[in-house]
Amino acid sequence: MATVLIADDEMPICELLAELLADLGYSTVTAANGQQALQRLNALAAPPALIISDVMMPQMSGVELARAVRAMPQLRNVPIVLMSAAPHLVDEGEADALIVKPFNLDDLLRVIQSMLPAQRAA
Repeated sequence: MATVLIADDEMPICELLAELLADLGYSTVTAANGQQALQRLNALAAPPALIISDVMMPQMSGVELARAVRAMPQLRNVPIVLMSAAPHLVDEGEADALIVKPFNLDDLLRVIQSMLPAQRAA
């Protein structure tokens, strides 16, 4: 089963995304900030198939998380989707996709499925 890591300091968003992804057959791991996300990534037995992260979070932003992930050889190829109400905070190339908050779930789902076309669990 493909695992998706979700990092967002707004727990209702984490829960909504985790439920949506579980309904689609994905396993999820959630984190409340970038530091916690890095800890969860290091605890996984295998790299996740996708990372979805908010940009503005306490302790470590989603952009800092993306940079840290890209610096890790075992994770540098994991697709990253950043979500932000302030998209100007994200430079081109820091993520594979940027979703502007508030987002439409169908749009987010299309982005997720485009990143994981062959990863969906049965």
